[in-house]
Amino acid sequence: MNSSRAGDLARLLSYEIKRLALGVRHTASIDITAACNLRCRHCYFFRDPRDIAAEPSLSVWEERFRGLHAKGVRIALLLGGEPALRPNVLRLADGIFPFIDVITNGTVRIEPGFRHRIFLSMDGGEATHDAIRGRGVFAKVLENYAGDPRVVVHMILGRDNHRELEEVARTAAGNGFRGMVCGLYAADSRRDDPDALSAEERAAILDEIRRVRALYPSLLRLSDRMLDWYSRPHRLRDCYWGRDVLHFDVDWRQQPCLGEGDCARCGCLAGAVGSPIRKLLHPVEVFRAMS
Repeated sequence: MNSSRAGDLARLLSYEIKRLALGVRHTASIDITAACNLRCRHCYFFRDPRDIAAEPSLSVWEERFRGLHAKGVRIALLLGGEPALRPNVLRLADGIFPFIDVITNGTVRIEPGFRHRIFLSMDGGEATHDAIRGRGVFAKVLENYAGDPRVVVHMILGRDNHRELEEVARTAAGNGFRGMVCGLYAADSRRDDPDALSAEERAAILDEIRRVRALYPSLLRLSDRMLDWYSRPHRLRDCYWGRDVLHFDVDWRQQPCLGEGDCARCGCLAGAVGSPIRKLLHPVEVFRAMS
């Protein structure tokens, strides 16, 4: 591990110790826009009608971000909507928070000067990805990000696409991305969700992750402990990401993570990575998954 990464790890652990000792929450997940240029078939953000005001100005975002920083927030996950549609907000956050992650659909390239990690959503091979997100999206994503070392591919696995994990891993490796992670489809707690995974389907998906990880061990960054987390039911009170991370919508209302996901059937990567005890007892493993 180089000195820069070691320094980052030391800072991340110091934030976690402050949270445990003083209750200072260091991480916030923020919808920085309600706009998106796609309407992906599975997206929870547009699943239900929303009463959202006009897009906040840059001065409003500066007040919000600086307020969070003053309260101890040092890690920001920026999403939406499509956060790449607000490059000015990304630049602003870059000057305030030392650690930033962005989740993007990849159709609008985030400028090279933004040197934080970019989680690029991919749903399968070209045919599957475009069936979910729109014709030509897969090619546009690779046009924008091929060879970009900031990119970690993020694939949500369900019953219909998990057999394409190896193909996506091959695409990630062939385009020089820094890594790949996976989540499992998270069921909606507000309705009878036909896409919810059974225990048997989850087990089959985890077996496929293990198989592909053996083929791409330096790329696919999911440890055995993380896969074990996906295999078990959970409760909100036991979930670090749901309980101890701040979550804001674009109108600055605090919200549950992932909309109204069913905690018992959660497949969120942040839940698998984010346990405080893992950060303290397994820092190298967690840092590798998130570096």
